[in-house]
Amino acid sequence: MGSTRQKIKIEVGSFKAAYTSRGQAPSYPGVLKPDIMAPGTLVLVVWIPDGTISIIGGYIFLSGDFNIIFRTSMSCPHVSGIAALKKGAHPEWSPLAIRSAMMTTANPFDNSESPIKDLG
Repeated sequence: MGSTRQKIKIEVGSFKAAYTSRGQAPSYPGVLKPDIMAPGTLVLVVWIPDGTISIIGGYIFLSGDFNIIFRTSMSCPHVSGIAALKKGAHPEWSPLAIRSAMMTTANPFDNSESPIKDLG
């Protein structure tokens, strides 16, 4: 029996979700936020499971080589991972230096080289 492949539709372009913070905070009008944006909506999360990946009917246990799900609120793990990689490459850098490096090297374009759209 041949291998089975699943096709995943990949759309070109990204957007800033409507629920994402933007602009000035009412309590601090001189401060613009957010400093850094990262993918956070409908992100594919994949990992190698250490046991059952799914249960059917309470008594059928399914296993597999990997597990994949959609998740939201993934921008914190993305940014934290980038910060950890920066710290590993530059252990002498302070947290502010790492933040500055991420802010000044960020790309405002999506995967089609168009500006990231704002749905808010």
